[in-house]
Amino acid sequence: MGVPGIGSRGRGRMAATGVRRAAVVAFATFLTVGLTPLTASAATNIYSGTGYDVSYPNCTDSVPYNPTFGIVGMTGGRPFSTNGCAATEWQTASKWSVGPSAYFNTGYAGAYAKSITGTCSGLSQTTAVNLGTFNGLKGHAISQAEEAWAIGCSEVDWAQSVLGGFTTSAPVMWWADIETGNSWSMNTSLNQFTIDGISYEMQHMTSVPGLGGIYSTVASWSKITGSASWTPTPPPSANWVAGVTNCTNASSPFDTSVPAWLVQTSQTGSVDVDTVC
Repeated sequence: MGVPGIGSRGRGRMAATGVRRAAVVAFATFLTVGLTPLTASAATNIYSGTGYDVSYPNCTDSVPYNPTFGIVGMTGGRPFSTNGCAATEWQTASKWSVGPSAYFNTGYAGAYAKSITGTCSGLSQTTAVNLGTFNGLKGHAISQAEEAWAIGCSEVDWAQSVLGGFTTSAPVMWWADIETGNSWSMNTSLNQFTIDGISYEMQHMTSVPGLGGIYSTVASWSKITGSASWTPTPPPSANWVAGVTNCTNASSPFDTSVPAWLVQTSQTGSVDVDTVC
């Protein structure tokens, strides 16, 4: 993760975009946080002040200022990898007034199918189907779409397993890092199904149900999904926007139905600085 022009923490290759996915039936989904049902877009911004985000490139860095929150990468630059210093960075982020958040790298590649969890495989064949996610698809097309959905879902499960390896504490928010620095398909429909799986699992199966957001840039989101305004099913809680100068410029620059909670606009030393909108 990183501000364009400053340095990306993703690894891999982005292929050119292709065909858009089949239309999906819109629906409203209700999530539960404690005992309060709410839609994802109704969630309230949990952040305040100025914070930072760190991952594997920052293992020897110190936080150069007094932030109010920290966001720690669980993965090592690619999906299904591990940030070896996540535990140490988590301990530091736990010192600030807003509890630590977690983020993870994402992508789509056929090779990732070997990492699909049993839970996500089952969800792709039941829950996602029941939600109308694959409407209009048949035969090989639906099996490929289900696999892409299950890959995204499993990327969330992997990140949770990394976090669970060193703490029983829950993050205050999960974020999916969606950038062109990682591998994605030329067929943007498969990328969209992957992101659908990510968004579903972040909001329904994580340690903080209902609070899962997306980090991206306008350019990355447009290239990966095929449209700057495309919204996952179900929609995430919020956007975390890079490549803009301030929150005014981040008012829904991608996935226009979802509010921007954070912008990543600069670095202090090698640590990314994030501002609350």
